[in-house]
This record gives sequence, structure tokens and C-alpha cells, in this order.
Amino acid sequence: MIAKSEKDEDYYEDFYYEMDSHTKLDNSMDMIFFGPSLSFLRLDSETILHIISHTKKQLIPISKTLLAWDVVTDGKTAAFLQGREYLAFGSLLNFIPEEDLYFANFGDPSVFKFFSKHSVHINARKFGILVAAYRRYFGNIWYQNGSHINELGYLLCGFPVFELAMISPETFLDLTNDPTWRTFYLYTKT
Repeated sequence: MIAKSEKDEDYYEDFYYEMDSHTKLDNSMDMIFFGPSLSFLRLDSETILHIISHTKKQLIPISKTLLAWDVVTDGKTAAFLQGREYLAFGSLLNFIPEEDLYFANFGDPSVFKFFSKHSVHINARKFGILVAAYRRYFGNIWYQNGSHINELGYLLCGFPVFELAMISPETFLDLTNDPTWRTFYLYTKT
């Protein structure tokens, strides 16, 4: 068994501080996987999105996923994500804490194109995709525009009560699963 001294760890940090200014974009992969958190936080959000989108998701550690989420969303919860963030994170969004609900900005046409070409896998985890934002821009026919958009209507379990109260009851006509009944209960209660 080899013991590491405190000095070795300090040297490791100092090494990254010295080399960080000379690190090229091609070598930033070394930082996302092996570098310390302080050096990782020096990358801008665009670089992180580029690196994550061109990397196999199973190779990215959960700790770096959480750091990437904090950098891209600037430490905010309930962040509005565009289509490129969904494309970059992909399945890594399953490791984001449930209290950090993310919302799709459906007012952007590129987001609609993204969801029409990529399947959204629904699981038991809470998602906070704000369908009401899409309805504000494209009207009440949002659930007839494609099966992938229709699936988003089933992700209601991550919605806070005050968001649910803003969605009209006609929107929920096609939803027949358990979250819908809880939604109607909360909707009539408020």
C-alpha cells in the first residue's frame, strides 16, 4: 500500500495551476476526466458542452457530470435548457439531482426540432419539463404535433403546484395515468 503525503496533493494542484494557461482545447479532455475540480471550473460552458456532446456518456464520471451541470446552468436550479444542452447531456441528465428540475424552452423552434428527432425515454425519475411554455408559443395543439411531444405531457410529476395551476384542464384530456389524477387533485385544491 502506497501512502500519499499532503505535499504530493499540493504539487498536483500547483501543476495544474501552472499548466492550465497553456492547455489547448484538444487537451481539455484530460481535465474533464482527470483534472481537479478547480481546473475543471476554469472551462467555459461552451467548451464543456462541446466536450460532453462528443464523449461517450458512460465514460463521464458522475462527479464531472454534476460539475458540468453547475457550470452550464451557472449554479441555478430550474434552469432553462435549449436543445443543444439536451443533446450534450443526454442520459447524463438522469444523474442531476431531482431538486434541480430543468425546463425546456419550447419557444425556441430548435427545441421543437430536437424533440421531434430524439426520443425522450420516460422512467420513474422526476423531470420538470415545462410544457406550458410550449403552449404559450404554439397554442393548444401542442400534443398533436408528434408522439415525442405528447410523451412530454406524462412528465408531470416534477411540476410544482403553482406551475400546474397555470395549465388549462383541456391540456390534460389525453392523459390517463396516475400523475394526472394527482394533478387534478392539486389543480382543484388551489
